[in-house]
Amino acid sequence: MLKLCLLECIVSGSRLNAVAGHGTPLRIEKGRARRGHAAQTRETNIWLEYERTVKELIGWLVQRGATKSVARHDAGEADLVLCQAPVDDPLGGWSTVGSVLLLGAKTTRPLEAGEGRLASRERLLRQMRAALIEGHKASKPGAAAVVYVPHADATTLAATVLAATGAGYRLRTILYQRDALAGAFGNGAAAATCDFDREMPLLRDQSTTDSAAIEEAIREGVRDAYHERGEPVREDHAAAAALQSLSAEGLLVPLALARAGGVSELELFVDHFRSALADGRRSDIERIKIADEPEEYAYVVKGAHDVTPLDDRVEWSVWGVLSATREVDTRSLLRRTYALFRGAETPDRELIEQAIASYAVQSEEGRWRLGDVDSLVARQASQSQLVAELVDAGHRLGFKVHVGRDVQRRATPASHAERGRTLVELMTDAERLAGPAHSLRGPADALEFVDCVWYDRGRMAFLWQAEWTARLYRSIVSIGEAIPDDDRVFRFLAIADERAALLQQKLERSAPLSDIVRRRGWRFVKWRPLRGFLANGAAGLDGLEAVLGLEPAVEQRGHQLVFKW
Repeated sequence: MLKLCLLECIVSGSRLNAVAGHGTPLRIEKGRARRGHAAQTRETNIWLEYERTVKELIGWLVQRGATKSVARHDAGEADLVLCQAPVDDPLGGWSTVGSVLLLGAKTTRPLEAGEGRLASRERLLRQMRAALIEGHKASKPGAAAVVYVPHADATTLAATVLAATGAGYRLRTILYQRDALAGAFGNGAAAATCDFDREMPLLRDQSTTDSAAIEEAIREGVRDAYHERGEPVREDHAAAAALQSLSAEGLLVPLALARAGGVSELELFVDHFRSALADGRRSDIERIKIADEPEEYAYVVKGAHDVTPLDDRVEWSVWGVLSATREVDTRSLLRRTYALFRGAETPDRELIEQAIASYAVQSEEGRWRLGDVDSLVARQASQSQLVAELVDAGHRLGFKVHVGRDVQRRATPASHAERGRTLVELMTDAERLAGPAHSLRGPADALEFVDCVWYDRGRMAFLWQAEWTARLYRSIVSIGEAIPDDDRVFRFLAIADERAALLQQKLERSAPLSDIVRRRGWRFVKWRPLRGFLANGAAGLDGLEAVLGLEPAVEQRGHQLVFKW
């Protein structure tokens, strides 16, 4: 067991874990070791990971009691079949090392004759089917099966699921994460967990299924995944959703038994998958490019119902977990956040880490807590202060001003306390009665929810949204898309300075959201530069340009040294 602990922490924690003869060699430059042609990340302290793993093992043994109470199951009595898919390991084939270390070199079986001539995915299909058939025989009638797939992609997921289906299992769920393996890079960082329950024995005379029904089920799965995640669905996510949809419709069994004419069931699935998404317009599915180098595509559903994107929900969940706890360690924080999302909604680790970096402060002991400025009371007070200053500046610049419905009942800040108890009292009586709907095109309900509107000066209108989070969907899509474009309408999103980096990452991640920002002409401005402009009583509208952007010109002005000769 201690060998297993050591192997686990070395494989998961180290980047210098290539096996001699299988991985790329190490290079020593200036006293530092690195792998040639491999992405470099900071090395994890393996011995701290080993200590943690041993403590977990000891804790488990204490809970289990004496080792005599751990029964050894005979054939046909296993309650669970658990295995790892033998995919190609770009880090050096640790599956073989683990087998030799734990079981001994004599127990490893040589590859079957001709195995090397098979494509890797076909070899995976055959090996997984054989392993799961053995697991099916050695387990109880109701025993489930769980298969872990490291370095997962569309084809390895399909091979694993089809192999399990052919062995007598039915797919229940696939948990897929694009960056689950911290030590890997790029496409090799993905991992998935496939959960199966036991099906009835398969019949050779299983009826065939129409190709149209298979492809329609694939498209329906991709549509459902988009509605659940609220963001473009990448190919690997689409494959996982398609496999789950086929299983729910009972179409995986005939597909798994469709090997004929030298074409495997895996090739048939890949052909159906590509054909279904090529005809995606039948189900309002559109393919978009999300990256240029290398080219990467994703799928969106046109005219989909209003769904908050996953990255906004993850951000709010991280804030909620941090605000509900005084201090929390990294593992507990990740675990609590993941527990809020299931199935196709499982977020990438990157999303959670970005939100933690934006909201949390880490102590010397490595524990996280919510930053003082990000408490709900503090942020609402700062937001109210900004709206009050927007009202004053709008009046000073000759605009009529409207305060949005969401912030009207907020208490006025101390600097404006003598002018009323709530922000709505900062407007004049005429402004409260008329509102911007009489001067602007667009539905009155949408205009009512804009935090602050400057209007009726030269027929210009400035729409201001004040956000202390980086959740863009409500402001830019739900409200912004309901207001039509006009040459005299200008849209601004004022965001807290601490959220600038997270906002930039979200725009890079979501091509559709970036397109809306570009098409509608949204202008971003950070709170601190904006408040400096609003407080300057002599500043006109021309001074607004210097404070716009996530890297405004007012923050980029350098100081030239003056030399006296």
